[in-house]
Amino acid sequence: VDLSNRKNETSANIPHASAFVIDVKKCLFCVKSKTDHDTLSCPLSVEERKAHLRRNGICYLCLTQGHVYKKCNSKRPPCGKCHRRHSVLICDTSTALEPLSIGGEQSKVQNTSEVVTCSNININQDEVLFESCSALMTIGNKRKTINILLDNASQRCFLKKEIADEMKLPVIRREKLLVYVFGSRDPIEKIYEVVQFTLCNSRDPEKSIKIEALLTEVISSSPFKESANKLEQMVSRKNMKLSNASVSFGNEFSLLIGAQYFWEIHSGKKKKLTKTLFVIDTIFGKVVQGRISPIDLNCVKNVSVCKIECCSTLNENLKQFWELDSMGINDRGNISECDENLITRFENNLTFKNGRYETKLFWDKNPSKLHNNFEIAKRRFEKLCMRMKENNWLYNEYTTIVADQLNLNIVEEWSSNNEGNSFHMPHSAVVRTDKETTKVRMVFDASSKGKGHKSLNDCLAPGPPLNPKILDVLLRFREFVYAFCSDIQGANLTIGIAEEDRDYLRFFWFPDKQDSKSYKILRMTRVPFGVTSSPFMLAATISTTFENINKSEAKLMKCLIHHFM
Repeated sequence: VDLSNRKNETSANIPHASAFVIDVKKCLFCVKSKTDHDTLSCPLSVEERKAHLRRNGICYLCLTQGHVYKKCNSKRPPCGKCHRRHSVLICDTSTALEPLSIGGEQSKVQNTSEVVTCSNININQDEVLFESCSALMTIGNKRKTINILLDNASQRCFLKKEIADEMKLPVIRREKLLVYVFGSRDPIEKIYEVVQFTLCNSRDPEKSIKIEALLTEVISSSPFKESANKLEQMVSRKNMKLSNASVSFGNEFSLLIGAQYFWEIHSGKKKKLTKTLFVIDTIFGKVVQGRISPIDLNCVKNVSVCKIECCSTLNENLKQFWELDSMGINDRGNISECDENLITRFENNLTFKNGRYETKLFWDKNPSKLHNNFEIAKRRFEKLCMRMKENNWLYNEYTTIVADQLNLNIVEEWSSNNEGNSFHMPHSAVVRTDKETTKVRMVFDASSKGKGHKSLNDCLAPGPPLNPKILDVLLRFREFVYAFCSDIQGANLTIGIAEEDRDYLRFFWFPDKQDSKSYKILRMTRVPFGVTSSPFMLAATISTTFENINKSEAKLMKCLIHHFM
């Protein structure tokens, strides 16, 4: 019987030259001299087959007696399924791919892109130990022991939000970062909250370090269950003692420390435990990292995978090839399903009233618990009044802006009868004397907030980025002989805000320049500058306008989308 060790399960079933001969009515794995089945049809499980080979001193690779697979000199290729040094007859992996049919039939590989975050695969091969440890997190009088993953391939540090909430860590700032997801070339823009805390050695609190970390929901949902007892015994033979860090297995990592602090934690000293396993000194104690055989630890491997992307490469490539024809026309080709849901939610709230589009604010969190920010907005308005007293030209320009907006119903006076939830936005004058058209702009600060409270921007969803890439705009700008440009400062102000959400857009205004203590309260009826969701709301409204063009004007719609979106 010719048994082939296939190098790739997706290739055709072509027998290889490397084969071995087996007596057909004599099963290699059964004790009886003669059986009613051959080796290929043996009903024993893989574990039972291996047990029989071990008891009789039979090699896992060449299936001959007298030596083990580690000392086998056979040039037989490894297993065609998992590429390890054993026969395919005792392979217990289930990762082989189905063959791909080329002759007109559809591929059996699933034609979807599926992402699995942090899954476990138990396979019996060399174990790779992460450089993991535990330390004592302290802030004020609060203390908590957390599991840490040291990774100098990461630029920044990440802490689970659950831990930050439990320890009530204050947010010291927010940072906007471009995150490159594993397997993707395009970055995802995310806003992270940054917290600060101290980590110290649980046995020697004098050894400590102050850390700044970005908050994230998950670092890895997989528990790292190494064979702690066996590992500790190996280290103790070398007259060394591991820190709590290396024996706190079975729990999830709460903190990932990147290159930002990596070498401040390392002392630079390391000792070789085995040929491929090292004990490393850190300020939190000794930790173990390297590769170790499961035979040494008598365990199976627990691989933690940060991302597995499973997709049909052939079908996906063909799909992308045929989509090249529509490049520059499909305006939502790279938008995820989650972002599509956000766009749909916005479009459902968009209505057309009195000749203009009107929408609700694009809420991400329930605004009922939003603090009104009254005192902070008032204090900043009083400072603005003092500035206006010193610059009569700026005062005239600034008040003209709001006077014109009152006439156009972009701004309206707040009635004291409208009590309820609200938010007061501070505002300031941005002066650009070098501009030909608008030298003074009024910009709102919707991120203003008091200690322990959320701002308006904290409760709003920024929405997916719908604006075109700057390179595409520049290339299209050079497409024709003549180019048109215009000032779109009033674009946001053409989109109305629903009556129910206008009280979240209040601001202070002065009726009299001489009396800075006097004020009145106005509120925006249109989408203002300074609100985090404004760019998305404008782009989504323009997109909706183009899509509502009569189908008979399809050519015009494609032209508008191509040149303006």
